[in-house]
Amino acid sequence: MSRASIKPDLIQSANNQFNKLWKLVDSMTDDERNAVIDFPEAPGKEAHWGRDKNMRDGGGRDTEKDLFGKEGGYCTVLSSKTLAYPCRACGSGLKREAFLGGNIYYCPVCQPL
Repeated sequence: MSRASIKPDLIQSANNQFNKLWKLVDSMTDDERNAVIDFPEAPGKEAHWGRDKNMRDGGGRDTEKDLFGKEGGYCTVLSSKTLAYPCRACGSGLKREAFLGGNIYYCPVCQPL
């Protein structure tokens, strides 16, 4: 199925995925539904764990604040440091373009202009 491009298609796609999720949940036993999911403390070994660090960790800009008012501590996903890697969502190449005196980084497949 191609990617939804208009609102009604997006809503239909979301409803279809939601229905698939409920079918999966309904097919589970009570033990499976109530099982405790144990997540490890340490991050995984995927490539992005090694490259996606806080800008603050590398001595970069820490003037931005999160929702709780804490400075820095956000994960930069698209930047000059990640430009050489493929998009984490679709695997295509990322692009850099000049914008308002700076640069923007985006995936042309996931974020078409």
